[in-house]
Amino acid sequence: MEHWDELRDGASMNFLEEPPPGLVKNSEMTPEQLETATQFVDELIDLGVLERPREPLKNNFPLFLVEKVVRGQWRCIADGKSGGQNDVCSSDPVHLGAPDDILPFLYTGGVSAVLDISKFFHMFPTVASETKYIGLIHPTTGAQYCYCLSYTSN
Repeated sequence: MEHWDELRDGASMNFLEEPPPGLVKNSEMTPEQLETATQFVDELIDLGVLERPREPLKNNFPLFLVEKVVRGQWRCIADGKSGGQNDVCSSDPVHLGAPDDILPFLYTGGVSAVLDISKFFHMFPTVASETKYIGLIHPTTGAQYCYCLSYTSN
């Protein structure tokens, strides 16, 4: 870990060019979805993953929710497609096996899983120059947040 610079200095979103400017509103939410999204964002704030931006945000990930397999439960998604970040990001330097490489080796009655490693911004500190492009708008208060430069659990 001492040689993994991105853990110390921040991980890049691998922008090939500046994301388009402008803040995008979160999706419309039912009262139940709004409660879920608020709990999600508040937990990220409490964990030290989100902080108030040090400079004005130029862009954000609007939030939307998708229903989990268990009916009535929701997963909160930070949407880089609607925010415009996905269009200017290169792929992560991560290599995963394709289903055609894995499925033939599974046995009858076996278990498989899906691994979502889409971007590092929610798991590792963010490189300072990019925080203004990966903001988040609190679903209840409307306050602006960005993913942190360093995590300090409260």
